[in-house]
Amino acid sequence: GDVEQDDLSGIQARLNNLGYTAGPNDGIYGRNTRSALALFQVDEDLEPNGLPDEPTLDKLEKSHGC
Repeated sequence: GDVEQDDLSGIQARLNNLGYTAGPNDGIYGRNTRSALALFQVDEDLEPNGLPDEPTLDKLEKSHGC
């Protein structure tokens, strides 16, 4: 299913906190968010598809600690 806008703004906030530039935490899935997700995925040995899929969100929550 699609990630809700609230969820996406949380994802952006986590990426930004971890040092990946996801742009504003606006819940809009744009170029910056996609590239930040892809960089995070590469660093975590995940498929670098730039999508907030389950494995990526799991890793993001573990990395961020919340």
